[in-house]
Amino acid sequence: MNYKKMVDLVKEQNLSDNKIARIMDMTGTGYRDMLKNHTMKVDTLEKVARHFNIPVSYFFDEVGNELNEPRAEYKTNCCELCREKDKQIEELKHDKEWLKSQVEAKKETGAANSVQFRQAANE
Repeated sequence: MNYKKMVDLVKEQNLSDNKIARIMDMTGTGYRDMLKNHTMKVDTLEKVARHFNIPVSYFFDEVGNELNEPRAEYKTNCCELCREKDKQIEELKHDKEWLKSQVEAKKETGAANSVQFRQAANE
């Protein structure tokens, strides 16, 4: 976490240590100790972010490109998987239509056989 961003934001908003501490549900001394020792808890950071209407990620430095490379590879793999899934869905739709036509054909054949059976039985 970049504690300097916290300090700069508090100064920019003209907030006293005690005022920001109250927002964080702590004392002014607790706030100063937290900054000095770099011991902010996640729920405290979330309170600050909510108060200033900014994302929690604001308080963190940008991630370097070397960490983004696996994300790009992951995205590529996901896209390939989605294309494969879409292809399988289309194949299943085709199979479904073929099966429906087979069922209809069997129904028609069965109905015709049933009529022929009844006619033979009546003769």
